[in-house]
Amino acid sequence: MKTNILFLSLLIAGNSFAQSFNFVVGDRRSSSPIEDPETETFENNGNKYILYQAYSMKDGMQVQLQGYKPNNDYLCSKKLYVPEEKMLISIYEGFLNLENNMQLIKSTFNKEAKKTFVYAHAINEFADESDDHKELLSIPAEKAMNSGNFTCATSPNRKFSVILSELPFVKETKEKILITVFDQTLKTIFSKEYEFPYEAKRGPVNKPVIADDGSVYIIKKVPISKMPDIISVFSISNNGESFKENTVKLDDPKKYESYHFTLNSTNELVLAGFYTEDGKVTFGGTKQKGTFYLHVNSAGDLITYQVSAFEKHYTDLKIRQVLCNGTEWSAMITEVYLKRNNSTVGAGNQLVYSTDINEGDAVIFVLNQKGENIRTQSFKKSQHSADDGGLYGSVFGAFVKDKLVIVYNDFQYNQDGKKYVVVPPALVNIKIPVIQVINKSGYIENTYPMIGSSVGGMTNETNLLPLTGYKLSDTALFFVGYKDDDCMPIILNIK
Repeated sequence: MKTNILFLSLLIAGNSFAQSFNFVVGDRRSSSPIEDPETETFENNGNKYILYQAYSMKDGMQVQLQGYKPNNDYLCSKKLYVPEEKMLISIYEGFLNLENNMQLIKSTFNKEAKKTFVYAHAINEFADESDDHKELLSIPAEKAMNSGNFTCATSPNRKFSVILSELPFVKETKEKILITVFDQTLKTIFSKEYEFPYEAKRGPVNKPVIADDGSVYIIKKVPISKMPDIISVFSISNNGESFKENTVKLDDPKKYESYHFTLNSTNELVLAGFYTEDGKVTFGGTKQKGTFYLHVNSAGDLITYQVSAFEKHYTDLKIRQVLCNGTEWSAMITEVYLKRNNSTVGAGNQLVYSTDINEGDAVIFVLNQKGENIRTQSFKKSQHSADDGGLYGSVFGAFVKDKLVIVYNDFQYNQDGKKYVVVPPALVNIKIPVIQVINKSGYIENTYPMIGSSVGGMTNETNLLPLTGYKLSDTALFFVGYKDDDCMPIILNIK
């Protein structure tokens, strides 16, 4: 593996955090990524993978898996296709990253059997799909257009997975779901039907989350007639016996605007987001007036609920991550984000779809143990791109020991400590990775502009994609880099 190393060492007496960073860049390989993807980075059997997923009107659902070996050598980059059943259409439902195995999940409606079946196809370390499948579950269904919806998730330790089955819509009844939990070998631990205390609606929005102990949380968007939607969290114990609800309660005129979630070190769910007081979205964007914070356990106990108002509202913030450092403090990693979908008429009068993305400052909200927003830090950045999912212009955060490390790209002339009347032409478009270190009180301890490294900058051998970030350990973060049509692994070592 080719190695390019930048050492930046500033050891400050009395500071417990090791303030030394260096990049290690792996070999370049040709890559043909899908357009405008969402990404998920994970480890499996020592290998590092990035799952790219995107849906377009032209190409439908596209899935690509890119992998690197434990020593960061190239492993694979392949598009995954949903294997069809004989004379039946199959639909991609998700991807499971389990202990030492990966599975592509699909559903197939069978008119003759009057059922929808959910199958798993094994994916090997080289991203090869198995034609053989394993049946995981089935639900009764009369019609293809009303044959259920399915969502899956894997626990962080990769020992458990869950499939949430939304049962076919029936008028004037309560909404029902089937929760099926599996171990790492896809053996069923329990499968149980639950009824929500809400009327069934077409196209429900339910997000399953599964913890390291096999307990399940469901984050539900609840539509209320002639009222703003609300968010509820349902906790299910790891034996399936307990099913309890906690709601994000906001006094009028407050209503939730957006949210994200994480699991803490004790398998409890933390849900954090923004609320607004706007009656509707207005010109200039919805005003984000404050944060809410909901912390529950698998028994359905409400541990913490907090609402914190901003002194001055924000607009257009997109939550990229919610992070917990054990149970002591949390952070919301956000950025200014605007996305516009376009369509034009191309050759042969065919519609051509594209996206324009504008990403602005990174805004970090530091929350204490009570969920109170105690401090906010903003970091200057800007990027305009098209059809790339915002991978380069975004921001990534990770807790490293007792500090929060933030990584993003910014113009070098903003970071080199020089004052310019006019920015030199040679620097106008030059960007570098920037690392910020934030402590528990929300203060910036150090800023590291990575000038002179082989990542970004004047040498520009590769460009770091923050949205592909993944914490390997307290001493290493993983990213994917790109240059022209090539990709490569980047390790940020922390010493």
